[in-house]
Amino acid sequence: VAVFSLEMSREQLATRLLSSEALVENNRLKTGSLRETDWEKIAGAATILNKVDIRIDDNPMLSVADMNAKCRRLDDLGLVVIDYLQLMTSAGGKGYAGENRQQVVSDISRASEKRDDKRPMLSDLRESGAIEQDADIVLFLYRDDYYNEDSEKHNIAECIVAKNRHGETGKVELRWMPEYTQFS
Repeated sequence: VAVFSLEMSREQLATRLLSSEALVENNRLKTGSLRETDWEKIAGAATILNKVDIRIDDNPMLSVADMNAKCRRLDDLGLVVIDYLQLMTSAGGKGYAGENRQQVVSDISRASEKRDDKRPMLSDLRESGAIEQDADIVLFLYRDDYYNEDSEKHNIAECIVAKNRHGETGKVELRWMPEYTQFS
């Protein structure tokens, strides 16, 4: 897995991964306020994560061409994660063809905010150029309690499979565990 983190440092991401795998609250891990039982969980999680090939690049100035070159050098690459799309720069810099690409993608990502039903949908990506067209799979996450304080679905998320070239589309309910920064 190649992770390009344009916002968070690799140390922050490693802490989140450890917290999520160990099921130790992220805040306790960051502050060092660990319980006796946490140490065994952390050791077990570290052993598991040590066996997984996750490459994290936290250089915020990487261009698309740089990312492409780095990915080509990795054997058996199964997944590329970019956090997050609005911060990416094209090979020619932030803007090209008279457009500020960051602003365009940012506007697209806020499209759902203007609707009564805030669930993201494929049409939100239509103006993004090739993002929707090129993707094999498009997954959206939606949490009703993020938008509605009175929601009965507290810490329940919908994983909306909006596009799947090789399978079905639909919705899957997930449990959101904010203390571990994890869905299950």
